[in-house]
Amino acid sequence: MFSKKKKEAKMAKIKRNRLRLFNNGLTVVVLIFSVYIIVLPFLPFLSLWWDQFSDSSNGYRYESQLAKDAGQNIDLALPPNENTIVVPSIQIDNKVAEGADISALAIDGVWRRPHTSTPDQGGNTVFVGHRFSYSNPATFYHLDKMEKGEKFAVWWNQQEYIYEVTEIVIVEATEISIEGPSVDPIVTLYTCTPIWTAAQRLVVRGKLINDPTGNLLPNSTIGANL
Repeated sequence: MFSKKKKEAKMAKIKRNRLRLFNNGLTVVVLIFSVYIIVLPFLPFLSLWWDQFSDSSNGYRYESQLAKDAGQNIDLALPPNENTIVVPSIQIDNKVAEGADISALAIDGVWRRPHTSTPDQGGNTVFVGHRFSYSNPATFYHLDKMEKGEKFAVWWNQQEYIYEVTEIVIVEATEISIEGPSVDPIVTLYTCTPIWTAAQRLVVRGKLINDPTGNLLPNSTIGANL
């Protein structure tokens, strides 16, 4: 009888120890997940600071007219072969994804809206990116730091199109006119705002200030069928 009780007590102790280990492990997992949820939204701030601190090119990644105009004479990478957007002030250097829906953002972080134009066709070319997402690149996290008058570039079919910011506005999420056609060759960048919500859209618009092909269509209506 005594031996049986001793054995039962031993088994009960083992079960308690296992339960304690499980609870401790679960607590650690919850703490790690909580830290991840809290800290991750602020990592883009650190990332931008580090990129600006460590990047001797100041965001001008490629040999380009944009870099020359900014006085960047250091050795730079050769121009990209893929369609790419470069915004030096906020360290954006992203390939442009093509796709039928927003899932394309999971690929490269910048998506050209279907049925809008492309830089070589003039009109209104529209690019969108997430402001913040736990599962996709937060490419346009710092879009609010862009300023009127600054310049950025879009490499399209291995040609450099340089734009100057002319307008920064906040519109309602239902405002589809920002994707409408334009007589002038422009680029529209937009993302959700305020950060961590999708209530409105932060819109940055730039006008083309160079013509690398000589084939722009100033009267383009591409983008009319939204």
